Amino acid sequence: MFSRTLGAMNHVHLVGIVVWPVEVWSDRTTGRVFGKAMLAVSADNDPLAFVPVILQDSEAVDAGMYLGEGSRIEIIGHLHSSLLTNHDIGGNKRTRRVLHVIAERVKYLTVRSPQSGDRL
Repeated sequence: MFSRTLGAMNHVHLVGIVVWPVEVWSDRTTGRVFGKAMLAVSADNDPLAFVPVILQDSEAVDAGMYLGEGSRIEIIGHLHSSLLTNHDIGGNKRTRRVLHVIAERVKYLTVRSPQSGDRL
């Protein structure tokens, strides 16, 4: 019972505007295709939030071909967090938590094709 409830808790439903063209890459080890998009999402009284979204496989390939800046999409997915470690200019080690949405389903609401010169 607990595991069934826990799985239902990590569920995200977003509608937002793609801020820049989707960046697509392949994992060298698995050959699997991924894409990264940044969505601008707003609520009635809340300020604009920028949410990083990870797309996988055919969703990533299609988004890279068809979604440009200003496209409006709906995402159903789940949250994923990870620790990112890097070094600042002084050589000090810094670790921070990064939170993003892993897309399970994507629906294109308004499509604006990537323009020539956009990064992919």
